Amino acid sequence: MDIKKTFTSLEDLSKETIVFDEKSLLIVEFKQVKFEFFLNIKSSSDTLLVLGSGAIDPKKHSLPVFHRHSWADEIACSTIFYNDPTLYLGNINIGWGQGDKEHFYLETISEIIVKISEIIKIQPEKTTFYGSSAGGYTSLFLSGMVKGSTALVNNPQTIVSNYYQSHVLKMLETSYNKRDLEDFPQHLKYRLSIPEFYKKINYIPSIIYYQNLACEHDVNRHFHPFFNQLFELTKQKPYINKIDCHFYYDEEKGHNPMGKEETLAILNKRLTN
Repeated sequence: MDIKKTFTSLEDLSKETIVFDEKSLLIVEFKQVKFEFFLNIKSSSDTLLVLGSGAIDPKKHSLPVFHRHSWADEIACSTIFYNDPTLYLGNINIGWGQGDKEHFYLETISEIIVKISEIIKIQPEKTTFYGSSAGGYTSLFLSGMVKGSTALVNNPQTIVSNYYQSHVLKMLETSYNKRDLEDFPQHLKYRLSIPEFYKKINYIPSIIYYQNLACEHDVNRHFHPFFNQLFELTKQKPYINKIDCHFYYDEEKGHNPMGKEETLAILNKRLTN
């Protein structure tokens, strides 16, 4: 990418390290890990869209990966696209922001996004996390961490262990040096399940959930378990945040997200209301 690159540490992240009104690459080092962000910060906008990436094809993509970054000029607000540094740890194409046992990368990504938001003066209530598939998973997680924000997701994973086992086992071995879920540390299991995470933090964010009903794997392994467990949570304690579900049926696309034009229309409608 032929754009301005800025290197900084989390401690030194400040207004001087943020580029306004042009695309830039921000690299923030924390605990010897480089967290990479593609930014398009618009000084005239008080709204922020944060976008995560799904699975990558190593034959087609080199790291860092910022899915949909070419959309930046067509999105009616400031945007942050984040790479998952878990992908640097081994031969995997999905990392779900796990990092390793000692360093949960999604927590650090949320800290950096919160700090950038404070610098550019954007409130959590004006922040939306968007993604599909694994990017939907990280969006649901990050929105729980950034209270007041909204997650807008399309065919997301909601429980990592319910995804295709070949991908899950590769991630477990790479991130945690574990060969199966039975050996996974109990105190870290919230990292692999959105409902478990919401239970842990006693909070459910506002969610806008788009699901293709033609993808039975998503519906049976992620949508239904997710909402069944949320229902149990809300019986124990009322939650006031809204969950808005939208269903469609597209056999050809299956698990793949909605097309660019349709997705941009949905995003821009929300971001400009």
